[in-house]
Amino acid sequence: MALHESVAPSLEHGVQREVVELIDWLLREGRHQQSLSDLIRALAIRMAAANVRVWRLNIGLRQLHPAFYGRAIVLDCIKNEVVEKPRPHGIEDSAFYRENPISAIFGGGHIRRKLEEPVAVLDYPLLRELQGDGGTDYAAFPLEFSGRRNQAVTFTSNQAGGFTVAEISVLQGILPALGAAVEAIHNREETQRLLATYVGARAGDRILNGSIKRGDCETIDAVLWICDLENFTAISETLSGRDLISLLDAYFDAIVAPIGRHGGEVLKFMGDSVLAVFPLSDGADQTAVHCAALTAAREGITAVEALNGTWAARTHRPISCGVALHVGKVSYGNIGAADRLDFTVIGPAVNLAARLEQLTRRVGTRIVLSEDFATALAETAVPLGEFALKGISKGQVVFGLPQLAGNPVPPTQSSPSTGA
Repeated sequence: MALHESVAPSLEHGVQREVVELIDWLLREGRHQQSLSDLIRALAIRMAAANVRVWRLNIGLRQLHPAFYGRAIVLDCIKNEVVEKPRPHGIEDSAFYRENPISAIFGGGHIRRKLEEPVAVLDYPLLRELQGDGGTDYAAFPLEFSGRRNQAVTFTSNQAGGFTVAEISVLQGILPALGAAVEAIHNREETQRLLATYVGARAGDRILNGSIKRGDCETIDAVLWICDLENFTAISETLSGRDLISLLDAYFDAIVAPIGRHGGEVLKFMGDSVLAVFPLSDGADQTAVHCAALTAAREGITAVEALNGTWAARTHRPISCGVALHVGKVSYGNIGAADRLDFTVIGPAVNLAARLEQLTRRVGTRIVLSEDFATALAETAVPLGEFALKGISKGQVVFGLPQLAGNPVPPTQSSPSTGA
């Protein structure tokens, strides 16, 4: 139902100054707020000063996100509390979505409902919920983004009699400016989120801060963390393409969560392999960073092995992975072709870590450590022998952990330089 003509946009009720001031604030300051939560909090304060009494303010957004169709940012203006509610993909086909006023607003409609009896029209479940919480009036409008793609904003009152004609006029009067401010912040947040998803949070921040020139790299000290899924080739021959992707998604979930939880960042997925770094910034407690990387490895391996409850019967072999940990200097930055860049790390330390990871299956342990990493570790590591690694000029002493060492290959049986 469209807004009744009696509350159509009008500035004939002494509200011109309030509308102009709110629009000016939205375009000059509002669009520069750090987040949409900050924006609607600040807007609510200014609306209250303009005698526009809003109880709840809700911004509904569709977004580009691999896991979520959209999100709702809901402000209780009385308590100054903001709750963000993610909306997963598929919700647009659900009864919850179809029976929510937001779906009509995305389509360009306007909705106004009085919630007080005896005139209440409660034709959406949400309206009954709002009425039960003390709501008296509900007004929902499209927020037009560039390309005329509609998002949504809703305002709810808990004042006796609901919104006045003057209040509705102010709310409608600021919609274009509010849409512009919301779009500016939403686009910025979406860009940050997409960059974090595809290149990592730290790399994403560097890109947004201007590190976009090809060859723009810096040398950093970092723990290198590399793992891959054992028996992947054989497993891939037993599963359909869809099932293989599902397994890889479950495996990457198991590995990536502890990396992020303990301060690391995934830089790259390479087939079934994961490359991550734990930066050693100036003044960082190196022992603590080493321990964090090792803890992430242990937790990741445990989480991967837990997948056997679901997958072992389908893959006909156990699900497991090996992890190599090394520490050294790497070049961190933009590398690639003129029109296709990769934000990653390169250098001899990365090559060594990759070769070490290949040893996990030969020495019978899930985690292998370089000598440099083991030396800086707070706990005692077990020497597994010296190995000649392919492409590495000097033989490498490799370490494991007592409880994971298994049955290592004796040093006398290590491979020549044409080995791992």
